[in-house]
Amino acid sequence: MSSVPAFPFARIGNLDPPPECARLRSRTPVVQVKEMTWLLTGYQEIKNVLADNRFHIPTFESVVDDPSLPQNPPRHTRLRRLAEKAFTPVRASAVAT
Repeated sequence: MSSVPAFPFARIGNLDPPPECARLRSRTPVVQVKEMTWLLTGYQEIKNVLADNRFHIPTFESVVDDPSLPQNPPRHTRLRRLAEKAFTPVRASAVAT
């Protein structure tokens, strides 16, 4: 890609991904964008990064135990299971309308 796209992309609807994401996914699923280092749009590329421990968030000893801060497994898994019922497609559609 000759030029670095600006990010975030303009959205058409609340739940639909921007058309620019589909265009990038078809051409190059990993692309450098402005305001971020890299944007991944391909399923397999995202899956590979999420499964690779080199991309996990560094853990530091902290006095503050804040669940809103980024977490690694197993704590992230436990918190995700608690929250996932609130993020079903039905609930997301209800909020978007």
